[in-house]
Amino acid sequence: MCWNIAVVFRQQKRRKVQYEVCKSYTRTLPWKNHQSKLTIAEQNQRIAAYLAEHKELDLQKKYSDRKNDEKARTAFDQMTNDGVERKFDCIIVASMYYCGPDFPAARQAIEETLYAAGIDLIVLEESLDTRAVSRKEVEDYFEAKRCEMHAEIMFAWRKKQGAGFRLTNSVPFGYIRRNGESNMIKDEEVAPYLSEAFFQICIRSKNA
Repeated sequence: MCWNIAVVFRQQKRRKVQYEVCKSYTRTLPWKNHQSKLTIAEQNQRIAAYLAEHKELDLQKKYSDRKNDEKARTAFDQMTNDGVERKFDCIIVASMYYCGPDFPAARQAIEETLYAAGIDLIVLEESLDTRAVSRKEVEDYFEAKRCEMHAEIMFAWRKKQGAGFRLTNSVPFGYIRRNGESNMIKDEEVAPYLSEAFFQICIRSKNA
């Protein structure tokens, strides 16, 4: 009788160790304006090495956007939908810069949707494991990433000075105006990083 109880206990313990269903995500191109390059093979190698040391993770599927298109997101969207349906417990990526087509998409899908629903994220490049940190630390991580990408986007925006756009103090950040034209329009590369409230403030300040 005691032997049977011990067997049942070991079986339950083994199931607890292996319960985390893990899915990986890779892509061909990183977020726009990010210079570091990782091939899909390199991403998979890093993920495989990590999983070899973490037997509690059971990799059951690999999502990958392989098109040479910075907007590619078919596999990313499928992963998000599967996560909403709780088909896995954890997502693992080699680099956050290779998680979705851009930061706004990654933040909405990962932080605001999947993490909020209980799906964890492991980012190997920055040693982030949401299983081991607080919600506040996760929020701080995504906010720091937003600020980082905002700076890169702003730098790229400023480079448009020599590309036929007027970027002076009379054209606020987030807007562009072609040389010789009077109307300002939103810069679609910058818009995802700024709230609509920001644009309304800019409009009111110019009309004041």
